[in-house]
Order: sequence, then structure tokens, then C-alpha cells
Amino acid sequence: MQKPAPEQNAPWRPADEAQATSTMAAFIEWCRATATHAPGGPAAIWAWAAAAPAEFYEAIGRFAGLNADLGYAGGLARAMGRRGAIELIGAETRHRFDAAALLAGEVPECIGAMLKAGNCDALARQAADHLLRLELRPDQRALWPGPLADCWPLGALLAGGTLLLCETPPSDPEGLAVAEGAVLLRRPV
Repeated sequence: MQKPAPEQNAPWRPADEAQATSTMAAFIEWCRATATHAPGGPAAIWAWAAAAPAEFYEAIGRFAGLNADLGYAGGLARAMGRRGAIELIGAETRHRFDAAALLAGEVPECIGAMLKAGNCDALARQAADHLLRLELRPDQRALWPGPLADCWPLGALLAGGTLLLCETPPSDPEGLAVAEGAVLLRRPV
């Protein structure tokens, strides 16, 4: 007896609990529920992103609740909510900046320059990286050990957690991440 052919557009089913509770699974379900796109799974999402980037980033922006009217810093601050923060780690100091400080521009020059480098298009790309690729969650601390040269690390704030930035790149980023109870951010290739 021949097995029936699988449905062409059968819904994707997560393989395990980790996949089922991922932000990617939530995005796939959101795409279906809003009739935005009918992806077959994570690989199909990334194929869509490559084939129709404008449509994909517009969808990820809506999924993440981004609002171009708020601007870059406003979009980050909204996502940060009351819990999110940036912690700037210096050799002998540590400073914490909340959403209100971001909106008021009450941040050090290095963070201000990162904010100025960002725009609403960057927010959507950052949402894809930080929410879908890196799977950052609101209860996480994320450490960026690299230079404070561009806005990409700030996208970690879209998850609503705490972003740790270092005034000077640490000699042992993995050790610092463990000591801080943080995930180490690495830019996707």
C-alpha cells in the first residue's frame, strides 16, 4: 500500500519543546494568523527574507510592534519597557541607563553615537537578528564585547532585557559573560 503524499502546504510542526517555545515559532504562527505569509518552517522564513526582504522586514517590524513614528531610540525604549536597560561597564565603574534615559538623551557619548547610527530600517533588521536568529528573551542579560562603533548591539534591547556594553573590549569575553550571567552576543554572519 502506498503512503499518501504529504500536503504541499502542511503547517510546520516544531520538533521539540525548545523549538515550540521559540520566538521563531511565535513568528511563524503570527504570520499564519495574520495571513502575512504561510511559511513551511524556519528555513522557509529565511528563504522569504532573502527573496523578498522589504516584505519580510515589514512583517518582522509589525510582529515586534515597531513604530516608525517613534524613531530609532523611541522604538528601542518602547521595547525596553520598565525592565530593559543598558549597563555600561568601565574599568572601575558601571552605569545603568533605562528607557527614559535613552529618550531624554541622558547617555554617554559612546551610546549616543550608537543611537545616532540607527534608524527604523535598522530596527527591523535588528529584530530579525536578535529575536529570531539569537532568540533573546526579556529575562536575559546580553553582553556585547565588541567596539561601540555601530548600532547593531542595541537591537538586543528589542527583547526587553539588559544589554551590557564594555567601554573597553574585555580580554576574556566568555569569562565576563559567565560572571555577569549573560549570553554573549555574536553578530550573525
